[in-house]
Amino acid sequence: MFRHLSQVALLLAIYSVRRSVRPLRAASAEASNIGPGSISIRLPEADVPAEALPLVLAVNRRSIAWSRALSSSASSLPMQHTSCAPRVDHHYGPARQP
Repeated sequence: MFRHLSQVALLLAIYSVRRSVRPLRAASAEASNIGPGSISIRLPEADVPAEALPLVLAVNRRSIAWSRALSSSASSLPMQHTSCAPRVDHHYGPARQP
């Protein structure tokens, strides 16, 4: 009888731990999507354990700051050629490199 109860307790403990880290797994999956071209992504804050919430909030604040900095610097810069393809002057062929 005691062995059966300990097995049930172990299964309940495993279930509760997995359930409690589910929000952290979601935040981790979302964090892996953040990159140079996708800094507008924010980590989910709902249901994150209290111990991890300061980290999630800090990452989100930093992402917001990066987005603002990039948008303000991009709007103050003159339009630049950003394509990876070589520039071509349609009248004279490929543009000369300085």
